[in-house]
Amino acid sequence: CHEHRSLEVSQGERVFFSLKDMRSQDSEKIESMGSPCTLHQVDVDTVLLLRVWASWDDTPNRGPEISSSDLRNVGELRIPLDRLVCHCQSMLYQTWLTLDAPSHTQASAGYSDEITNLEQKIADGAEQLLRPRVCLSICKTADLGASGKLLLSPDADPDARERQWGPLLRSQQQHAIMSTAMHTQSL
Repeated sequence: CHEHRSLEVSQGERVFFSLKDMRSQDSEKIESMGSPCTLHQVDVDTVLLLRVWASWDDTPNRGPEISSSDLRNVGELRIPLDRLVCHCQSMLYQTWLTLDAPSHTQASAGYSDEITNLEQKIADGAEQLLRPRVCLSICKTADLGASGKLLLSPDADPDARERQWGPLLRSQQQHAIMSTAMHTQSL
């Protein structure tokens, strides 16, 4: 998660995000906004749950359970990996997606809506500038550089450049739409 916009966060609150494989009973990984988060051995038919949190603490509880006294859920997003593979060439690169309001139901609630929801979240990420949203990149660990960062390099081998072209183009198109919308709305 690179950054966020339009979240209901008070001045002085820090923003964190967590990522969870919804099929796994393991706890969520909590990271500071802008930090990478790696999940290992995630099946393509799983759904990732990304939640965005606000906290007055600089380092909220990172133990096995997320404590609601340390963190306040300000938005979430379900990402079905099979949709990411089929419609996004297995990668999102610097892509804005809108967030849903925090869920107070079971983590698996709303799964039927996820099938078409990812594409709409990406479209809305560029157009709905005042809605809560995050900019994120998702890729296979094999696509990470030696530094652990997702690098789309002009000197990459032709196969890697071809695989990464679609996600890079999608990001550029989305940012062009955002620039036009900001100019039109004078934001």
